[in-house]
Amino acid sequence: MTTAWTTRLRQACAWLCFLALTCWAMLALIYSNLPGGWRLAAAAAFGVLALLSVSLPRGNGRKAAWFAALFSAVLGWWLLLPASNTRDWTPDLALLPYADIFASSVTVHNIRNCEYRTETDYTVRHYDRTFDL
Repeated sequence: MTTAWTTRLRQACAWLCFLALTCWAMLALIYSNLPGGWRLAAAAAFGVLALLSVSLPRGNGRKAAWFAALFSAVLGWWLLLPASNTRDWTPDLALLPYADIFASSVTVHNIRNCEYRTETDYTVRHYDRTFDL
């Protein structure tokens, strides 16, 4: 009786891990830098391939190996994406601040000072300020 309970618990944990990893990979593909139409197609293809990998006949961990290979491909691709600030940012977030340090003072450039009237109606202003350290 303990073995049946343990087996079911392990199966439940395996399915939970499968669902969590599948959801993460599909969301990673949807929110990636792929062209618009390719995002949903890649996520759908991953979902179908993930389901096909677990529908393989039983035997020697083939299901886990196929899914691990599929997930590893998406994870490896995600980790190799270059970081970029050249994205389509909203105007209030488009300009990055930076600092110049000279002796005991620091000048911070592009400090954001937005006047929000509503969530989408605002005036963007930036200013520079020098701080004496």
